Amino acid sequence: MCVLEGSEEFRLISSVFKQNLYSGVYDDIAPTEIPDDINLFAVDGDKYPLLEQVSDFILKTRVDKGDCIYIPAYYWFQSQSRQELVMMLTFGYESHSRLVD
Repeated sequence: MCVLEGSEEFRLISSVFKQNLYSGVYDDIAPTEIPDDINLFAVDGDKYPLLEQVSDFILKTRVDKGDCIYIPAYYWFQSQSRQELVMMLTFGYESHSRLVD
């Protein structure tokens, strides 16, 4: 992801912590998804204690205008705008791993 205008905050966490993100734990959520109300910017330890246990492993960074961030395959991430106007360009690549089959 490249920021063309403005600045964006990112939070990333490895899929190693899949269980701590409650992925595949609930019957109504696919194994590749996490609950919609999980917020990597403000972890709710009361509602998601397993996520709080690994909150030190959440990677935090800011990407400014003209900079790019590489997000590794299978990482979960959230982003948050730091300004009113932010333009980003995203390059997505199809996975060729047997793990997604």
